[in-house]
Amino acid sequence: MRGARGPRGREGAQGQQGQRGQHGVAGTQGPQGKRGVTGARGPAGPAVSRADILAAAREQFAEVNKRLDTQLTRIAQIQQQLDLQHKEAEGVRQELVNLQRLLQQLFATTA
Repeated sequence: MRGARGPRGREGAQGQQGQRGQHGVAGTQGPQGKRGVTGARGPAGPAVSRADILAAAREQFAEVNKRLDTQLTRIAQIQQQLDLQHKEAEGVRQELVNLQRLLQQLFATTA
């Protein structure tokens, strides 16, 4: 009589497959291959005058300046908010100092 067939179709019982081991170290890189054939030159692009180049650069600088102004405005708003919060925190600190004094006086009179 033949034994039971395992998961791979072999005769006999087989146990579970073990875990895979760690990856080995990568080998060294091989030599660089030969350079391929240079392709045909493409068509020439449109001719651009210096005035067009300067106009494009001027537009880019104007856009950067606009974004910078927006950022500086936002930074000023944030600074104002921080200043206000600092003043409010100082007020809260002063109120806590006053409360602490009152509590100390209360404990001193009840002791």
